[in-house]
Amino acid sequence: MKAIIKSKHFITEGGCNACQAFELETLTLHLENGKEVSLENLDVASLVTPFIQNEQWRTTLLLDEDEGYLYQKGNQEVTFIDNHATQVFVSEDKKIVCQKKACEQELFVKANDVLQQLFSIEPVEFAIEQA
Repeated sequence: MKAIIKSKHFITEGGCNACQAFELETLTLHLENGKEVSLENLDVASLVTPFIQNEQWRTTLLLDEDEGYLYQKGNQEVTFIDNHATQVFVSEDKKIVCQKKACEQELFVKANDVLQQLFSIEPVEFAIEQA
């Protein structure tokens, strides 16, 4: 499976004459099935979420000590906790910790680890292009 991340940079203004213009980057994930998904960030959680949703995993918001999500499909469960520096995915027998700040290649490797080991989803060939 292939997924292309299209990155677009543009200059925008804050909306008032006192605000300075700044550069903004938008990221869109283009899937083989023609679906396009806007990415909030370039991190593991943002990369795996569209594939989890595509495979019909149910998402529940957790509002415990650590906010996160519980993903469920049948009798399988994966918990996701987003900390300041890491993103943690935990199933019954596996735990994968991902650094939020990592190079693109590391993010792609970790995203595939999470997809394969925790959600049993085939690996994805990620690529980044300028839009």
